[in-house]
Amino acid sequence: VLSDGSLLRRGFTTGTTAAAAAKASVLSLKKSVSKVSLPTPAGLRAILPVIAKNGKASAIKDAGDHASDATGGMEIVAEAREHDNIVIKAGPGIGSKKGMPAINPSPLRQIEEAVKEALTETGLKGAFVTISVPTGEEIAKKTLNGQVGITGGISILGTTGFVDPWNEHLG
Repeated sequence: VLSDGSLLRRGFTTGTTAAAAAKASVLSLKKSVSKVSLPTPAGLRAILPVIAKNGKASAIKDAGDHASDATGGMEIVAEAREHDNIVIKAGPGIGSKKGMPAINPSPLRQIEEAVKEALTETGLKGAFVTISVPTGEEIAKKTLNGQVGITGGISILGTTGFVDPWNEHLG
């Protein structure tokens, strides 16, 4: 709450957004999907709008009221196909560090949990899901990724699943 009484809105992390796209991609193998409910690392559920059809889904990163979030408005895409177990793969636009995808452990667990929920809902045994960020390489130039050794795209982050609002009046 600001001093003038206005409320600031939380957003979602890249991890929550990627998890929403991943869940929607798996669900869309069996049915039409326009929003998903998914767990967050904070233990709360989030509901995000998605566009999903035939195993391909996208979700738009909502930064909430955090004007300096470079990833706000960015599209995250997930493509799923049936598989024997759960496989999550980083595609184009997701950075890497020392050859490993820049997907932190907490959001990776969140993505896996969201995919497990989708598998339960669809009755499928497993899914191979590739997550990509079409504008990830360009957006990464506006982040600190290069300074910490991440190249080729953005990081998938999020310890709580939410982006806290920020306003210059709070600083």
